[in-house]
Amino acid sequence: MAKCTKCGAELQHDFKFCTECGERISKTLEIKKKIEEKKRKEITKTIKCPSCGETTQIQGSIGARVAVICPKCSTKGFFQFR
Repeated sequence: MAKCTKCGAELQHDFKFCTECGERISKTLEIKKKIEEKKRKEITKTIKCPSCGETTQIQGSIGARVAVICPKCSTKGFFQFR
């Protein structure tokens, strides 16, 4: 169930306003939809291996944790997209 972005109360899908704070639900759901769309966008980052200095490009979306292996020295690690 969705939550109000203003007060955090659980929202009823058939209500037009939050029963706790009066925030318009359509506005709240619209903001939530925009945030979700932003999270799903693919991002390309160039990262540098801490061991050998080789650079490589990785892709992911905001919030994703990606396993990375250096193509030059095979050092393994993780990258968190923010």
